[in-house]
Amino acid sequence: MGKSFFKSDRKSVKVRKLMKNRNVAIAVYSGEGAVIVRGRGLLIAQREEFVKRTQEHINKYRLKLDMQGRDFLGILLFNDKIRCVVEVTPKRLIFW
Repeated sequence: MGKSFFKSDRKSVKVRKLMKNRNVAIAVYSGEGAVIVRGRGLLIAQREEFVKRTQEHINKYRLKLDMQGRDFLGILLFNDKIRCVVEVTPKRLIFW
């Protein structure tokens, strides 16, 4: 199983909880079914890795940024004081 990454606001509830407990669960639903990934979360600390994962996110979703690096919602995606990247290492998959 490969690692997954997601971006979030550093002040979000999920990030605050992750700082206290690294156990995470991610659910992806399709119709009546779901896949649940349980594993360990880690806040990416190195600036270079944060930038790399942010750029991958922008490329994957073909996001358009303004001159200051903000997305269409006005979020500064490359500001690691506001945003963060979480790495999830799966330990268990559950198919529902």
